[in-house]
Amino acid sequence: MEGCHYHFLRHAEAEPRGDDLNRPLSEMGKRQAKNCALGSSTLDLIISSSARRAQQTAEIIRSSHHLNIPIKIVPELYLPQKNPDIHTVLHMLETLGSSALSEFHEKDREGAWNRYCEEAFKALMTVINASQAHCILIVAHANVINDLGLKIAPHSEELKSIYFAPCTGFVIDTDQTVCFHRF
Repeated sequence: MEGCHYHFLRHAEAEPRGDDLNRPLSEMGKRQAKNCALGSSTLDLIISSSARRAQQTAEIIRSSHHLNIPIKIVPELYLPQKNPDIHTVLHMLETLGSSALSEFHEKDREGAWNRYCEEAFKALMTVINASQAHCILIVAHANVINDLGLKIAPHSEELKSIYFAPCTGFVIDTDQTVCFHRF
């Protein structure tokens, strides 16, 4: 979408145990989200994965920045919605852990990771286009944010080698300039 600023943020630190979808933020994660500095851009919309930790990060940021904007939940940002790919992607996440995106691409012999990211990108763009927002914060997970960023700015090859820590991310500006910084 022309004229947009996309802020991609990995969710804040979550509790290490429990059902993955419902793991809440840790106390450290709550502080990270509260102290998240988004720069000078005025956000129009927040889009979050359906994972509890991402939603909590989005809600804390909205509250701490006194933003009166909607948060849209996009389940496709959490895991693939197609059954066979869920198991393959989960296996990749378990075995590759905090590997760079390039490792996920290299190990994606069945194409499950690619289908997951394509599905997530289509769902993301559907929400963005319907909202007509121009400055968007996307709160999701490590490596999927990298892949989504590459779909918007394909020349940003460095996204293949960076693994973002909790509550860090990058911005893609309208001219497809990518700025990496800790929020």
